[in-house]
Amino acid sequence: MTTTRGQKMLKSIEASMKLSTLAPEARAQQVAKLCLTKRIDHILYTQWDPCGVHALRDVDCSDEYQDYLPTLVNRVMDGATFAELSDQLMQFEEAILGTMGSRRRCDVIAVMVAHYGPHADKNPFLPVINTQTPASAYLAVLDLVTQTRLDAYQGKWRLVRDGYEMVVTLCHDHLSDKHGLYGACLNNLGWAYSKTGELGNAAQMYARALDELAHGVHSDHQSLMSCMKNLINNLAHRRQFAATLPYHHQRVDVLNAAYGWFDDRTREAIASGVAAENTKRPAPKLHPVRVDVERDGCTRINQLICVD
Repeated sequence: MTTTRGQKMLKSIEASMKLSTLAPEARAQQVAKLCLTKRIDHILYTQWDPCGVHALRDVDCSDEYQDYLPTLVNRVMDGATFAELSDQLMQFEEAILGTMGSRRRCDVIAVMVAHYGPHADKNPFLPVINTQTPASAYLAVLDLVTQTRLDAYQGKWRLVRDGYEMVVTLCHDHLSDKHGLYGACLNNLGWAYSKTGELGNAAQMYARALDELAHGVHSDHQSLMSCMKNLINNLAHRRQFAATLPYHHQRVDVLNAAYGWFDDRTREAIASGVAAENTKRPAPKLHPVRVDVERDGCTRINQLICVD
């Protein structure tokens, strides 16, 4: 097996600890710190990733954020609060990007890294469900989404499903005017249903998400396009190829509206051709990718999308 640059970096950290020379108690502390370092390294690369390098398939960027590990690990070991960890991550993002980072992303990652630290039991993350005002309901949604991100990272998909069912209910009852947020959460619930094998329910959520995401003008159309792809893949996976055709047309319509790439004849030819090709291919495999949806209010919601 080829050793990546990131693995070499972690091995050098492990060697610098000189575990064999330590007393048993000190050795146990250093082993715990090493395990935490490896866990946070994985979270930064796969979940935080402000540069988007984790999606690159031809380049090994696993060590992209390892310069920030010692500071962040020490802060977690010292029992820094979620707010303090988020502030630290914001400083990192500004240094990396040269501009203001995403506070929402940093808040989520702060909870994730603290969860694996030695003080997690003393300072657990507990979603606050308060729906007295739209603002408090919005914060409740953010808290629940943060918890589902942690559950998804741990592969607890039934908890993710239950969490997003609650989120969708909150959006429907208190935030129905936030179409981007509501649509993103419906899309996420669809993905959670996919992971628990409830593909019919997943298709229903994707269809509802499309209705919400179609409201207003989307600057990059990313959420709408991703949700369409989710529904197309879901239907194709269940061999319902004919049902995918309208969504192929819609996807090309969105591209045409956003970028003016296609005339009607081209749109119809592409959509028909893709649909016909789908009947010849095996059903697509379903797997998750993280994206950031467009700003909704004052923050961001991270979502998992199902693409092939």
